[in-house]
Amino acid sequence: MSGEWLLSYALLGASVGYLAGLLGVAGGGLIVPVLSSLFNAQGIAPGAEVHLALATAFPCMLVTSAVSTFNHHRQGAVRWRVVKWLLIGLFPATYLVAHSVVNWNPVYISIFFALFMLLAALQTFVGWQPTSAQPEIGKKTLVVAGAAIGGVSAVAAVGGGFLAILFLTYRKIPLKMAIGSSAAMGLCIAISGTWGYATASEQRFTDVSGVLGYVYLPAFVMVSVFSILLTTVGVRHAHKLPNKILKKIFSVVCVCLSIKMLATALSGGV
Repeated sequence: MSGEWLLSYALLGASVGYLAGLLGVAGGGLIVPVLSSLFNAQGIAPGAEVHLALATAFPCMLVTSAVSTFNHHRQGAVRWRVVKWLLIGLFPATYLVAHSVVNWNPVYISIFFALFMLLAALQTFVGWQPTSAQPEIGKKTLVVAGAAIGGVSAVAAVGGGFLAILFLTYRKIPLKMAIGSSAAMGLCIAISGTWGYATASEQRFTDVSGVLGYVYLPAFVMVSVFSILLTTVGVRHAHKLPNKILKKIFSVVCVCLSIKMLATALSGGV
C-alpha cells in the first residue's frame, strides 16, 4: 500500500476525532462514505466497498465511543440500570444483523444509510423532540428498544446514539444522562457490530491482504490512532462555540455525506 492511501486514512481519522470531540458523535456517519470512496479509488473489493467500509467503521467507533463512555461514567452520567436492559436486546440484534448484512445488496445499504443520515440531520437542524411519555420504563420495552436500536445501527453504522437519545429523552430521562447512556450503548454496538462483521465470510476478500472478516485493518489502525490524537482538540473548540452553531455544523455535514453516498449508489458506484 502506498503512503498516499495511509495518509488519506490518517486525515480521515483526524477529521473523525475532531468531529467526535466537537459534536459528540462516534464518527460512523463520516467514516462510511469516505472509506467507501477510498476503497473504490484503490480498487479494493469491487462491488463490496460499502460492506468493507461499514465493517471497518465499527472498530473505529469502538475506540471513540470507549473514550466517550469512560468520561461520561466518571461524571456519573450513565444510567446503567436502564442501559443493562437495553443491552439484552441490543447485543444479539446488532450481531445477527451485522453478520447477515454482508449478503445484502450494497446499493440498498447505501440508500438506507443516506436516508437515515438525512433524517438525523433534519432532526438536529430543527431541534425536534418527541412528546414525553411516562418516565417509568418496563424491562420488556427496554429490551425491544435495544434490539431496534442495535439492528438499525448494524445496517448504517450510525444512528444508535441518535435513536437512543430520542428514546431516553422521550421517557423523561434528562438529556445529559441520555447522552451518557447513549455513549455506553454506542460502545456495545461497536463491540457487537465489530464481532459480527469480523466473523463473516472472507471469500470476497481472499486477494486482499490485511482483512479480518470484512474489517480492513490498515484503515482501522490509521483512523483510530489519529482520531484519538485530534479528539481533545475538538473538545477544546466545542467549548468555544454556541450549541446551536455546533448542531448546524453537524446537520450540514450529515446532509453533504448523505447526498454524496446516495448519488454514487444510484449512479452504480459506491
